Amino acid sequence: MLRRLRRAGLLRAARGAGGGYRFAGNAKRVTLMEVIELFERIGAARQNAAARGRDKEKALEAVLAEIDELAKATFGSITLETMLKQVARRAASR
Repeated sequence: MLRRLRRAGLLRAARGAGGGYRFAGNAKRVTLMEVIELFERIGAARQNAAARGRDKEKALEAVLAEIDELAKATFGSITLETMLKQVARRAASR
């Protein structure tokens, strides 16, 4: 997982004492969808399944495909900075 994030330019490795991984991306520009797509494709498997299904299965696949598109749009509109601000607000309100 860390290797993929590093290859995508989102992490930087630091060696030695106090080393580890550090965020290297632009939190104002990187979206949740960009991170998710490093590890999975939303809706990719369903597209092929819809082609061979029966009417009810095709209808269900159409609904699921619409949900996938909504999820992609939502995750694509949220930056890492926005998510971190939301987490901080929730932690402060506890």
